[in-house]
Amino acid sequence: MFGKELIMDLKDCNAEIFNEVDIEQYIVELCKLIDMERVGNPLFWQYDGEHEHLKGLSVMQFIKTSSIVIHTSDLDSRIYMDIFSCKDFDESKVLEFTEKWFEGVVAYYELLFRGKGE
Repeated sequence: MFGKELIMDLKDCNAEIFNEVDIEQYIVELCKLIDMERVGNPLFWQYDGEHEHLKGLSVMQFIKTSSIVIHTSDLDSRIYMDIFSCKDFDESKVLEFTEKWFEGVVAYYELLFRGKGE
């Protein structure tokens, strides 16, 4: 196996913490929790274009073993997140921690094992 990827969608989040400061702190604490080493600071991009349903932050954090990607949806207080790592991590801890941090509910998640088709 090359690595694993946790895909999760959260609903009913506290959209007041959909900002660079709180999301960067989430990433710092998440990486401590799952023993991942961040590479640099996260990259942020704020979509504020004409499509109201797309407004929110997109965030990319490189980690030594791959990446964490987060997209917020301000309109409906949702988060869409992918954590991909070649280093193993406890997905149940990630799900629980993420729900608590964003004060939301995991609406959907899937765990993929990458490199199985080789």
